[in-house]
Formats: sequence, structure tokens, C-alpha cells
Amino acid sequence: MERLMRQRCAAKPMLFDNVDVSVFLYRFLAYSLLYLIKIRCICEVTTFINAMTRQTNTLFRLLDSVSSAFRFIILCCSASY
Repeated sequence: MERLMRQRCAAKPMLFDNVDVSVFLYRFLAYSLLYLIKIRCICEVTTFINAMTRQTNTLFRLLDSVSSAFRFIILCCSASY
């Protein structure tokens, strides 16, 4: 029985303190996939923030134009009295 266990252990490819190579490769692939998903999420969030910043800038320009128009109307009304 002991001899059979030794043969099985000797037949497996080992890497770094008896860690099976297939487990190492699966973990490497899983972590690589998670890293790529993380990068993709960061890119999506960055794109969203950039879009919101552009919309906010447009909104501020619109509000500035409206406030300028109100100031002009108030100025014209106060000048007529």
C-alpha cells in the first residue's frame, strides 16, 4: 500500500512544495481572469465618470447661460423704471 502511494506521488508533476501543477495553473488562470475583470470594471467606471463630468459641465454652462439671461432681463427691467 505504501509503495503504491509513493508511485502515485512520484507520477504527479509537482511544483513548489508539493503543489500540483494543475492546481497552480487553475489558480493562475482564475486570478488572471479576476484581474482582467477588475481592469474592465475600472475602465467602465472611468468611462462613466468621464461621461458624467461632460454632462455636468454642459449643465453648468446651461445654468450659467440661464442666469446670464435672467441678469440681463433684471437689468433691462430695472433700467426701464
